[in-house]
Amino acid sequence: MVLGLSGLNHAALLDASPNPYLVLDRRLHIAGANRAYLSSVGRSLADIVGRWAWDAFPADPETVRQSVASFERVIRTGQPDTMALLRFDVPRPAAEGGGFEERWWSITHAPVFGADGTIEFVLQHPIDVTELRHLQGEMERTGTASPPITPAQSGIFARARSVSEANLTLKDESDRLNAMFAQAPGFMALLRGPEHQIVLANPGYIRLVGHRPVVGRTVAEALPEAVKQGYLALLDRVYRTGEAYAADGARFALEDAPGRTARETFVDFVYQPLRDAAGAVTGIFVQGVDMTARTQAEARRSALVRLTDAIRGGSDPTDLAHAAAAILGETIGVSRVGYGTIDHDAETLTVGRDWTAAGTESLAGTLRARDYGFLIDVLKQGEFFSIADAALDPRASNGAAALIARSARSFVNFPVMKGGRLVALFFVNHAEARDWSAEDLALIREFAERTRTAVERLQADATLRTNEARNRQILDSAADYAILATDLDGRVTRWNEGARCVLGWEEGEMLKESLDRIFTPEDRAAGRPDEEMREALATGRGVDERWHLRKSGERFWAVGKVTPLRDGSGTAVGFVKVLSDRTAQRRAEEELRELNATLESRVEERTAELREREAQLHQAQKMEAIGQLTGGLAHDVNNMLQGIGGALQMLEKRLAAGRLADVPHLLKAGREGVDRAASLTHRLLAFARRGRLDVKPVIVDGVVAGMADLIRRTVGPGIDVGIRLHDGDWTVRLDPNGLESALLNLAINARDAMPNGGRLTFSTGEVRLSAADLGADAEGVAPGDFVLVSVADTGEGMPPDVVARVFEPFFTTKPIGKGTGLGLSQLYGFVRQSGGIVRIGSEVGQGTMVRLYLPRGEAAAAVTDRLPAPAEILPDAAGRTVLLVEDESAVRTLVAEALRDRGYAVLEAEDGPAGLAALAGTARVDLLVTDVGLPGLNGRQLAEAARERRPALPVLFITGYAGTLLNGDLPSGMAAIAKPFSLDDLTSRAAAMLVTSEHCIAFR
Repeated sequence: MVLGLSGLNHAALLDASPNPYLVLDRRLHIAGANRAYLSSVGRSLADIVGRWAWDAFPADPETVRQSVASFERVIRTGQPDTMALLRFDVPRPAAEGGGFEERWWSITHAPVFGADGTIEFVLQHPIDVTELRHLQGEMERTGTASPPITPAQSGIFARARSVSEANLTLKDESDRLNAMFAQAPGFMALLRGPEHQIVLANPGYIRLVGHRPVVGRTVAEALPEAVKQGYLALLDRVYRTGEAYAADGARFALEDAPGRTARETFVDFVYQPLRDAAGAVTGIFVQGVDMTARTQAEARRSALVRLTDAIRGGSDPTDLAHAAAAILGETIGVSRVGYGTIDHDAETLTVGRDWTAAGTESLAGTLRARDYGFLIDVLKQGEFFSIADAALDPRASNGAAALIARSARSFVNFPVMKGGRLVALFFVNHAEARDWSAEDLALIREFAERTRTAVERLQADATLRTNEARNRQILDSAADYAILATDLDGRVTRWNEGARCVLGWEEGEMLKESLDRIFTPEDRAAGRPDEEMREALATGRGVDERWHLRKSGERFWAVGKVTPLRDGSGTAVGFVKVLSDRTAQRRAEEELRELNATLESRVEERTAELREREAQLHQAQKMEAIGQLTGGLAHDVNNMLQGIGGALQMLEKRLAAGRLADVPHLLKAGREGVDRAASLTHRLLAFARRGRLDVKPVIVDGVVAGMADLIRRTVGPGIDVGIRLHDGDWTVRLDPNGLESALLNLAINARDAMPNGGRLTFSTGEVRLSAADLGADAEGVAPGDFVLVSVADTGEGMPPDVVARVFEPFFTTKPIGKGTGLGLSQLYGFVRQSGGIVRIGSEVGQGTMVRLYLPRGEAAAAVTDRLPAPAEILPDAAGRTVLLVEDESAVRTLVAEALRDRGYAVLEAEDGPAGLAALAGTARVDLLVTDVGLPGLNGRQLAEAARERRPALPVLFITGYAGTLLNGDLPSGMAAIAKPFSLDDLTSRAAAMLVTSEHCIAFR
């Protein structure tokens, strides 16, 4: 009776057996094992299930080969297969010392069929025969008789003998095939089924794929790169079509480890389909030859040939370095190659142009080596080194992140040293980890050394060419000197531009020609050329001072010398000759000797001539200034006369017509014309430093502070006015009204220069100026202490040519009608008349600063007596007599009329002598009113003569221009009023002087 097994629990059945069993699938992956098996090998089911058998139980290659062969026989024949003895070590428990224990087994593989009749699994039944193996070995070692054999032992050995005898013939044939397979010069593999399971692989194939465990696995499992590179598709096509496929020099990149650069191989191979008896394809035989070494060697040889061509044709160091980098980078397949210079002390790398693979950033520019760790220290030692993975190599640990970020996870560096200092670097970078082969490193070193040599040669050539060109330029720039070189026989080897200019021959005409041709016939006949060379060799220098010949045949006097030209060992190889044309000098010396006798008379004539020209120049400059002054003056005076004359004409017409309502308006227009004329004359006199100043001791800070509000109102709210006072106590002697006018003028000019607003700053200070500080243009100003007043604006500024003319009268850059051009000239005249100097600085777009240097004066004693103002005391004119001396009859008549209208008796005189005669008489004279510029006896002389006769007589000067007659302080009881003046102002001044005179007399 046959017992049905379909309802049994097969797992429990296997676990109940004391014999060990292991279940394998068709791919040699472990599908299961019973308890006895797990106990015998000391492993857990979870640790081994699902794994390839020889991953779970590593063994020597021969054991793996025999086991796989037995497995394949079971699959192929469907029959059990037994291996007599196999060594398979198992782990020793930790309690027993750990490690592995040597074990021997007799293994039977039996097929397990599925429902469809195909083999689904293979059941392995191992029997541990270690003790028997040890016993047999001991017997063979000692030569003793065998002990009695137990029945169990007898059965095992009988089984082993029968299996061995049955397979003896097959094993011999298999061994021969295996030997041929293993010793084949190429690589071979046998693939089975449509999944291309690798059932056989010879050592050549194992080496090709990097010693991976491929047997028993499919191509897709063992070689995933083959899928990505299209080889699996080729296998599928061969299996499907039954047509063989062959290729030569095919590239196959193998990824030996994750994250590392793929290893590039080149193979010649054939995929040959295998068929069964019915002709169906059952597998593929792979056979080929690894051509990687030859292909790469040819690529390296080709790269070196290309490098040689590049070096031979290169002229630019940067271009050559880039060409070498490109050839190397393309040959070995890296990310970046370059050559750069290094600053040893600054520790910087400067790359002009590097080669990069697609998607890799260039390093062109300057990099700080320390940013990439301490590798610079290794480079400074001149060490050629490589790093396979910066993330793992301790030498790059402190710069790994920066290196990886710049596509340099692996790299090779070749430092270039000079004099023990690092000067350049040939570098090879790759973005991925890469094991640099010996061939890679040898090629990189070859490229680096040849590139370095070629670059240095090109740099030296470039430097030589530059120096040669510079030397040539230097020599040619000496156009007044003939500089030439000859060989020892006197044939020309160099000829500068000066030689062409002096002697006339072009360089091409003279090269290799004898220098004798520049000597005169008489000197050639006397052997002077050879004599010069002998003298130079003997003494180190030969003198050449004589007549020479130009190409044109003209003679000229030359002065020069000849020196030997020596090589590095000091041996003379030629001569250098330097000549200069001194013909003019020689003739000048001769003429000088002739002129010595008449030198004094010629010097006097020349001096007189220069003085005459200087006088003419001064006269021309004076006439130009006068022309400008008179032109501007005529323009303004004509405008004023037109206003006055027009007003008088219209006044005459209105009076004749009885239209008196218009009279005030016309009189006002006339008066305005007079006021403008007065202002003009005052400005002109100020510029000429001839105006009358009311000089008194002044503390400048007070004047500037007092002007602040008026200046702010004048320039408007758009300009920020700053006042910085020194708070000094130095006084200056000047007319305060003149200073106020000058400051106001400067403020107005600054305002006009800042139409869009800005800053205007007034500041004061106390300084000491030396003669050097004053300069040559401060004539008449003595060194010493000065009070400084500075006025600075942030306006448009002025160019130098405008600054040079700003103090000229009637010169202005303002639009017509916006200025007279007298403001700065009046300021200049006022400051110079006050004993000071003016400095101005300006720059377009930056602003202008004007500095007034006013000489420090002695502080005057304070006046404590208060004199009454004219308005406080109105004198009684009755009985008072005024002597009026004026040579202009019209003026005299009008002034006399005005005084009489005020009740004064008036004595009139038309000149100084007439006035002096009136004073000499007995008539009463209470006040002398006199013009200054009188004919015969001027007003100042008249006043002094009058004071001799009448010491207390008050004197009022009226003047249009006093010149220097009223310079300095006027004596007590004297005053001045400038024409044109208001008649009311004149009579009021006269009354005030009479009151002051009486007041002072009363206090005596």
